[in-house]
Amino acid sequence: MGKMKIRINCQIDLSDEYENEPEKLQEEIDFILNKFGEVEEFTKEQDENTLTLKSQLKAHELQVNLFEKWGEWEYARNLSRDMRMNFIGFGEVEECNSGVFDYEATKKTFKNPLKSLLFFDK
Repeated sequence: MGKMKIRINCQIDLSDEYENEPEKLQEEIDFILNKFGEVEEFTKEQDENTLTLKSQLKAHELQVNLFEKWGEWEYARNLSRDMRMNFIGFGEVEECNSGVFDYEATKKTFKNPLKSLLFFDK
């Protein structure tokens, strides 16, 4: 299994429920991000009811396994969809970009090259 980092950039029009509740908002953002990995960098800017999030995560083992199983494009598509679905509870998600930016395979990652190319289960 390799190592990787995930970068997330989102812009959200906050609903009235979260607009004046910074503690509740931060608690739920932390919960969502920690499902995908360990937070290494995080910035949050709020301008009236627009929230801009930028984060960098050290991916959990499950995320790395999914990346190695599905490949770069399929993993990126699913990650973007999952992020959008997680943040939709805060209001209207205007923009949400996420992806892997630092993947490092180990020697044991692809023991059988044919197996990794055909995406068979391990």
